[in-house]
Amino acid sequence: MAAGETDITLYNGMKDLAVFNNYGIRNFWVLSDGGHEWVNWRRYLYQTAQVMFPDCESK
Repeated sequence: MAAGETDITLYNGMKDLAVFNNYGIRNFWVLSDGGHEWVNWRRYLYQTAQVMFPDCESK
């Protein structure tokens, strides 16, 4: 899960993560500058793809 420090969804995301942690659901959290904006979405998509597809090479 990821959010910007001024993201409108930051606190709801933190609540969700608390529930995940309570049930032992493996997760990770990324906090970045900015808010709910395209720059962050693009960064998070790239980071998530790296975790989901670690064996794929970038060309």
